Amino acid sequence: MDSAPVPSVELRVMTFNVEWGGALISFDNVVAAIQQSGADIVGIQEAEGNLFRIADALGWYADESNYLLSRFPVYAVPGAEGRYSWVEVVPGFGVAVANVHLPSDPYGPDAVRDGAAAAEVLELERTTRLPAIQRHLAALQPLVDSNVPIFVTGDFNAPSHEDWIDATVASRKFLRFPLAWPVSLAMQEAGFTDSWRAFYPDPLAHPGLTWWARRPPLAAYAPGNNDAEDRIDFVWSANTESVQDSVIVGERGRSDVSIGLAPWPSDHRAVVSHFRLQPAVLPPLASTDKRVYRTDEEILIHAFSPETAVLSLHSAEGRLLEKWPLRGHGSKRQFAADFEPGRYQVHLAKNQNDVSPPYEFWILDTDAPATITTDEKTYISGESIAVSWQNAPGLRNDYVAAYKSDVATDYDNGLAWAYTGARPHGMLRLDEEHTSWGWPLPAGRFVIRLVQDDGYEALAESTPFDVVSLVASIANDITTYDDGRRSLQSLFAAYQLLLDVGWQLDVIARSEPDGVAAPLPIIALRSPVEGAAIWVLAGIHGEEPAGPNAIAAGIPQLAALGKVHPVVLLPLLNPHGYARNWRYLNMPHYDESIDGMSVGDSSHLLQDPERPGLTRASVANAEADAITRYVLGMAKRYPPRLSLDLHEDNLIDAGYVYSQGERGSGDKLAARAVTVLRQHGIAIKMDGQTRFAETISAGIVGPVADSSIDELMSADAVLIDGERRRGPRAETVLVFETPARALSLPQRVSAHLALLQEIADNFNVFNE
Repeated sequence: MDSAPVPSVELRVMTFNVEWGGALISFDNVVAAIQQSGADIVGIQEAEGNLFRIADALGWYADESNYLLSRFPVYAVPGAEGRYSWVEVVPGFGVAVANVHLPSDPYGPDAVRDGAAAAEVLELERTTRLPAIQRHLAALQPLVDSNVPIFVTGDFNAPSHEDWIDATVASRKFLRFPLAWPVSLAMQEAGFTDSWRAFYPDPLAHPGLTWWARRPPLAAYAPGNNDAEDRIDFVWSANTESVQDSVIVGERGRSDVSIGLAPWPSDHRAVVSHFRLQPAVLPPLASTDKRVYRTDEEILIHAFSPETAVLSLHSAEGRLLEKWPLRGHGSKRQFAADFEPGRYQVHLAKNQNDVSPPYEFWILDTDAPATITTDEKTYISGESIAVSWQNAPGLRNDYVAAYKSDVATDYDNGLAWAYTGARPHGMLRLDEEHTSWGWPLPAGRFVIRLVQDDGYEALAESTPFDVVSLVASIANDITTYDDGRRSLQSLFAAYQLLLDVGWQLDVIARSEPDGVAAPLPIIALRSPVEGAAIWVLAGIHGEEPAGPNAIAAGIPQLAALGKVHPVVLLPLLNPHGYARNWRYLNMPHYDESIDGMSVGDSSHLLQDPERPGLTRASVANAEADAITRYVLGMAKRYPPRLSLDLHEDNLIDAGYVYSQGERGSGDKLAARAVTVLRQHGIAIKMDGQTRFAETISAGIVGPVADSSIDELMSADAVLIDGERRRGPRAETVLVFETPARALSLPQRVSAHLALLQEIADNFNVFNE
């Protein structure tokens, strides 16, 4: 095939949020708006399953992986996860197009309207919309660098930094100060040009407002004068020659609308920009026209290769089902009914060594209903919810969302939600990391619904489940060993108070060792501020109650500390051990014949000194696995500078302090801890050896290899599946082993509480 360059071409590219599928006011006018605009390529937002309906009305091509409509053939890109597609504008030559719909809530201009400061709004953008656009930019960067013409259309739900400038302040309602909106800056820094502002450089003369449009009101939703009008719909381009024109399509009769219709069918106006460009050579591509077929549908495989290649169809397991030679363009039709329901792959390979990513699609039974389930019937508020679904449409914007069990699926009632990743079958977790809205769920009764394509059509609903408070999660019939220690209910009630001052609760695991009546949560609490942190651990061994009780007594001090320093608190790592006064999960009582299993074991992550590349042992138990995974994950957000682990020992008469960090026995904080313990009546062994034959110097034991979580906290590196990865690398890790036999519990609690207070007060002083 001739690969010589072709002359420049002209394209009209449109972005159009059609609002809830485009059918609420006038579907015909959605189609008419596209026709009258003269657009060649359209990025659709809020298609809600109607993309092919619009394409059929236009007689155009469609790519539902990217919500694109095109006069020209369009190819989904294997391995791109819907981040962009290729449109073949001239035989053998094309452009890349990405289409985005960034998160709408919480909305930055609303925050400005409601009085938020600039710094607050910027933080909101950096945590909601910026990560979403960065995923697309990462996929597009190689194309930008290769000089491929690229368009990014979308409802960005964020204004432009070129619009919010000194000259425009107060030019319209709620534009109160200049603001460098992060998403538009990220687009510009990645090499993209805002087509509207390129053609109309003056934001005062041509504001180009796209939201909100004055369409007929709807009972469910009608934007009004308290909603900030702004320009949030964009056509961005890279590697194009010039912008010839840019116009707005919207309500008839509006002065800044170039193409008007009545009634206007959406709450957004559309933008159409006219470009001249040099298309790029089309790469080898193969995909299907849909990602999910029912068994009563026909599969269309379409492909292009500038060189001789083989187009093949495989099962997900890699079994070859069909193959065809290909050079240039080709298409194949298959009846879905000829194959078993499941996942399939289309390959396009020049030779046997070609490992280009395959394009995946699914076949589902015609009558198979969508289903959705959760992994538990009761959750603690803040606990991760595992959600599994089957037989979803597999559209990019299908999502799962939590609703109170007695309310409708609509805009106002939804809580925590997450996209399904366009998977017909799958599992995800609703938690703080994967949701940006409505988390954590409050106490109450809820369901999870599978909802189609950014809309409000619920395809399936889970069995109702309950969300309860931390204290309410502790069964009333679980008793606590009675030696004066607080009950489990009392401990958790104290820890729960931190939630009232903005701390975040994480449920690390549910501990349910053999012989117990009910699971108990292993929890962590984090201060609102992230960064280099103080970590506090306690309750690893159940017969060491002073630490968990000291933390419960010191909640006011910890709350105050959390306002100044980032803090991660793991206050009761072995709740069942605490309740029954013994340390090991598999040993309800002392028995020398049984090898004890500690929740504080980290040997499965630490290098075996005698076997390079191998860990010291396999994971000891599910609790230890969950705790260490949590430590490694959270250490990225709260990197530990200081870690304190509160222990006791019934078998010693004088205590000592382990110093596991890089400062070892010379750590000033360790020396101060020894002084504080002695001042509070705790006998300290100043020299000699521990009962494990470790050397004590001035009451301090230098770093030891004991496979504990404390060694993990100080580790430079860990081994995960044989791969060396960065460890938490805490500068100072102090482990307090205080004698318990001769002292009352109140004395021990008082000493541990004094330790926490003293080290917190002097942390910065000793770390200068």
